Amino acid sequence: MRRVLAVLGWLVLFPAAITTLAAATDHLHPALDSLGVGLVYGMSAAAVGALAFVLAGRRLSACLACAILILSGLQLLPLAGLQAAEPAQPLRLTQHNLKFSNPAVDLPARIAQADLVALQEVRDAVPTLATLDDDWTVQTCPFAAVGNSAALTRLPVTDRGCFEGGAWLRVDTAHRPVTLASLHLHWPWPKGQVDHVTRVMATLTMLPRPVVVAGDFNQTPWSATVARIAAATGTAPIPSLATTLPLTRGLVQLNIDHVLIPLAWSGTLTVTDRHGSDHTAQLARIGPMAQ
Repeated sequence: MRRVLAVLGWLVLFPAAITTLAAATDHLHPALDSLGVGLVYGMSAAAVGALAFVLAGRRLSACLACAILILSGLQLLPLAGLQAAEPAQPLRLTQHNLKFSNPAVDLPARIAQADLVALQEVRDAVPTLATLDDDWTVQTCPFAAVGNSAALTRLPVTDRGCFEGGAWLRVDTAHRPVTLASLHLHWPWPKGQVDHVTRVMATLTMLPRPVVVAGDFNQTPWSATVARIAAATGTAPIPSLATTLPLTRGLVQLNIDHVLIPLAWSGTLTVTDRHGSDHTAQLARIGPMAQ
C-alpha cells in the first residue's frame, strides 16, 4: 500500500512541479506562461502529493511536495487576500465577454446602473447595443471573427479610439478624467497572444492616465501577459481568484477575465452569471483611495 501511495505522490507531483515552476519563470518564455495557467491545479496536486508521501512514509519526498506547495501558494497569495476597501464614491463597472453568438437581449437592463462598461465578442449583440438610450456613448472596434470590443458610458466623453482588440474612451468622472480600455487578447502561446500584446503595447502606454483596463485577457492574473499590460498602463488587477470561464463541462475553471485599476485606486470585484455567454460577467466598484 505504501508503494502505491508513493507512486500516486509522484504522479501528481510531477505536473504540480511543472505548473508551479512555469508560473514562477513565466517571463522567460511564452511557453512557460501558458503552462503556468494551471497553477491553482498544481497547488492542489502538490497538496495531494504531500499527503500521499506522508502516508507512504517518504519524508524527503513529502518535504519536496511541501516546498512546491509553498511556492505555488506564495504566487497566489496576493490574489487570494482580502480585497481593498471599496471607495467612498465608487465608479460602477461591468465587464463581460458576451460570446459572439449571444444577442444579449438583457444587456440594457444589466448595465442600467453602470458608469463604465467593457464588452468583448460583440457580434450578435450589435442590434441590442443599438437599442440603448441616446445618452449612452458606445465605442466599438473590430476584432477578428468573434466580433467587436466595446467601451460604453453615460458620462461625458472627451476622446475615444480603437486599437487591435480594444476600444477606449476618455471619460469625465466625479473624481477626475479616466480612460476606460476594453481589451480582448488572442489565445496564449502557441497562439498569437505574445505578438498581439507587443503590437498594442505602444498604444496602451500612450493612453491618457489614469487608465482602467477591463477585458478578456485569455490569461490568468498571475501571468507575464497580465503583468506586461499592467506595467504599460500603470495598473494592477483587482485581487480575485474567482473563475470566469468553465471548460470541459465545468471540470476545468479558468480565471482569464480581469479588471485592472490604477495603482493609487482601490476596488472590489464580484462575478455574477453568464447571461447567455460562456464567460461570467464581472461587477467592479472602483475609485481613488482616500488620501
